Amino acid sequence: MKLIITITKITFSEYLAYRMNFILWRFRNFLYLFFYYNFWTAVYTYQKQVGNYNKQEIFFYFIMSFVITDIVFSSKLFKLASYINSGVLNQYLLYPVSVFKLMTVEEVVDKTFNTFFSLIEILLFIYLFKIEVFLKIDFYYIAVFILSLFCALVLYYFISLCISLLGFWTNSVWAPRFLTFILINSLSGSFFPLDILPKSVFELINALPFSVLVYLPIQILQGKVSLDFALVKISIAFVWVILFFFLSLFMWKKGLKSYTALGV
Repeated sequence: MKLIITITKITFSEYLAYRMNFILWRFRNFLYLFFYYNFWTAVYTYQKQVGNYNKQEIFFYFIMSFVITDIVFSSKLFKLASYINSGVLNQYLLYPVSVFKLMTVEEVVDKTFNTFFSLIEILLFIYLFKIEVFLKIDFYYIAVFILSLFCALVLYYFISLCISLLGFWTNSVWAPRFLTFILINSLSGSFFPLDILPKSVFELINALPFSVLVYLPIQILQGKVSLDFALVKISIAFVWVILFFFLSLFMWKKGLKSYTALGV
């Protein structure tokens, strides 16, 4: 508990220390909402239906996409690569607490902050633009949605960890991280509902684990998939979680053998 409180204070102090960065970051998110609101408003000016979505449903999708994307894809794990390259990792290896425990707690704290501010931005946006949002509350669907969101968080954690661990073998992790981020964002349904794509393309993307990160949780919340189908997809996603966990474990052990802390 002391560790959580300490990291929470450090994270909050970082936000205060770099206030302008934080304000611009949140303002960028608001612009993102504004852009997509106008985009879909223009689309629905000329048609009442896009795929299986009416105007109200697509607005709900992009609002939830904003929140889930901000929660799932926000990550502090990118710092691990710089720790490896600079030699700072040595300090963490000497701590009585595991480096992964420290970074996991930092991830949880950071995502908690992101969730809080994202909800404020969304509520403000809904109020300013008078967007009508109707959600059919069903206990079982809400429960499965929470399970799918947890699965998405864990899956992206290990994907991000694997990318950061490339720092053991290269000094430039930024490029593969950026490309992977864009690719996963596109394939996760972060920008638009995947099922508006041609059927063959949708089935190919849906076979990958990335649709679980954003698209599936929203589909569950909208009641567009059955609970049985959702649970099957989540089960498959947990298999991917296990695969990425063992991959990250292998990379960590392999990397430590060749780690020389040249940046010290």
